[in-house]
Amino acid sequence: VREAAAAAAEEEEHASVSALLTAAAAQDAARNEGNRAFKAGKFPEAAASYTTAVAAGALQPLSAAFSAVCLCNRAAAAHADGRLVDALADCGRALALNPAHAKSMSRRAQLHIEARLPAAGLADLERLLAMLTAGSPGPAWTA
Repeated sequence: VREAAAAAAEEEEHASVSALLTAAAAQDAARNEGNRAFKAGKFPEAAASYTTAVAAGALQPLSAAFSAVCLCNRAAAAHADGRLVDALADCGRALALNPAHAKSMSRRAQLHIEARLPAAGLADLERLLAMLTAGSPGPAWTA
């Protein structure tokens, strides 16, 4: 009985790891597709690819930091496409997933200033400075 329970637990762990790896591969592929579209100036296509990347990791809590990067990239695409409110919202979503993501904080500060919200922009810059001077390395992934 114990051997059967151990085998079942091992099988369940294997399935969990397999699902995580599948989600990570899908997220990475969609993010790379988004990066290519962004570099080509195809901002709506880039945003759609970043959305696909976020959705691919939605059921995997370990992918939150990577999803934050994808949301920050989607914010850049929205900003480049002239959708300032969408860009601000995506930066907020990215920071909700990973408050230590300096690039999201920096981008949101810039967007607040462009939206003529200098107090919010200054608050974000102060948070960013605190993060950087505290030596917070941020996530392992970059854009």
